[in-house]
Amino acid sequence: FLPGDSFLFLCGMLAAKGVLEIVPLLGTILTAAFLGNEVGFLLGKKYGWKAVSAMSATYSSPAYHEKAKDFYKKYGVYALILARFVPVMRSLVPTIAGMADMPRIQFMLANLIGTVAWGFCVTMVGYLVGSHVSTKAMLLIPLFGFLIVGLAIPLCLQWWYNRNKTRAT
Repeated sequence: FLPGDSFLFLCGMLAAKGVLEIVPLLGTILTAAFLGNEVGFLLGKKYGWKAVSAMSATYSSPAYHEKAKDFYKKYGVYALILARFVPVMRSLVPTIAGMADMPRIQFMLANLIGTVAWGFCVTMVGYLVGSHVSTKAMLLIPLFGFLIVGLAIPLCLQWWYNRNKTRAT
């Protein structure tokens, strides 16, 4: 499994080297990313709270439902656009948007903006890097990316844990 950002970056690099065609590649990436979020939204809308109720009585309370609705009413568009750039959130936010009854047209617009921003930008950064880097050096770039992300995630999680622990006391 390759995280989405690394995969798009690598595809952009391969397109720069002529292994893939950039226009069909971007069309496929943007279509798949857009439809993936749409499926998540629809699943959240139809099965979300039922699935949460089956797993946890705590998070299925009406209070959590109202908090989710309020959050998506205020920040839903921003959350959807920015979540594209955060690996785990990219999968969860559209589903929760469906659960929180985010208006469909608002979701589709935010999904479209986020899809284009993420899919196009990450792929084109890979394309630009690939057009300026030798083929042998290209093989090292994803490795360094994995190392950086692998180090950053535990540090961020530890920071978040400490921040929340401090707030709780």
